[in-house]
Amino acid sequence: MFCKINKGNRIIKKFNLLYCHDEGYNLQTFLSINSVLKNSETSIFDIHILHENPDTFSSYYEKLKISPKINEIFLYKFKDINNFFPNIKGKHVSAATYYRLFIQNYLPDSLNSLIYLDSDVIAIKNVDKIFEKCEREILESKFTIYVSTEMVKLNENHDVFKNLELVGTNYFNAGVMFIDYKKWKNKTSINKFLDLIELYKEKIIFWDQDVLNKFFDNNFLKLSDNLNFRVYEPVDYTRLDSDAVLLHYSGNAKPWTIQGGYKRSSQFFLDNYREHYPDKFYFELNKSRLESTKLLIKLLLNNDFLSIEYKFTYFIKALEIILSGKNKQDVF
Repeated sequence: MFCKINKGNRIIKKFNLLYCHDEGYNLQTFLSINSVLKNSETSIFDIHILHENPDTFSSYYEKLKISPKINEIFLYKFKDINNFFPNIKGKHVSAATYYRLFIQNYLPDSLNSLIYLDSDVIAIKNVDKIFEKCEREILESKFTIYVSTEMVKLNENHDVFKNLELVGTNYFNAGVMFIDYKKWKNKTSINKFLDLIELYKEKIIFWDQDVLNKFFDNNFLKLSDNLNFRVYEPVDYTRLDSDAVLLHYSGNAKPWTIQGGYKRSSQFFLDNYREHYPDKFYFELNKSRLESTKLLIKLLLNNDFLSIEYKFTYFIKALEIILSGKNKQDVF
């Protein structure tokens, strides 16, 4: 179970956070971790990062390790590179999206439980009690993972269920996963995951999430959407403000894109960003320079954009990244 440490009269709970990514998501992972730390008062964390090139994370590592809420940071270099990962060419994801299928090749056997977070997940409310509750529930259950349902089967021709030949009627989002790691090691295997990739390589749409859904096929504990609140338009801001704990920027209009940074839901990411960097906005190009320019011009006619604070700064920073032709801004 999670570790409890006595510090004076306080019980400090220790959790294991897991991220899997490449250098394209270094900044987002850094901000995601910081958002969890900021929204915790009685917990400390071991951070486990499975990374394509850990050296590129060194600057963020130095910033994180000084936090009293971090016990240790473990960086693992991903070495299982001689495998085929389908449906990533020309997409906004890389091979790193498949890394978590290989975690038992890297993580220590001594771990009991993990909290996996996608790099685009931001904590916006206190996590202490809900993390403790969820870890206890997954460890006491018969299930291996605790995840939020993303879609329910509507009919026999529902494409995701049909493509993967799912028997169950629930398909989960894998952006937030509470994992019983002992059960994971006993019940899953990398070879089984690779067999599923080979079998469904022409039908996989949502990358390793499809593989995990096929493997577990409705055999999971159902997590509240408040712990994996996906940001899709239109956003239910009443629910977001009152109930959401972990905000997941799972759509295409992410807070660091020109078409997403002005949205109200992006404010949580930007608030975290501004705590560490002087700029008001951070942008990465996820479209061509021409498409990005058209999007920026279109924003000038958008009432939501025109109502935001720092709109002039937004326009100038977006224009700078377009003119530079770089994929992202340098934050150091």
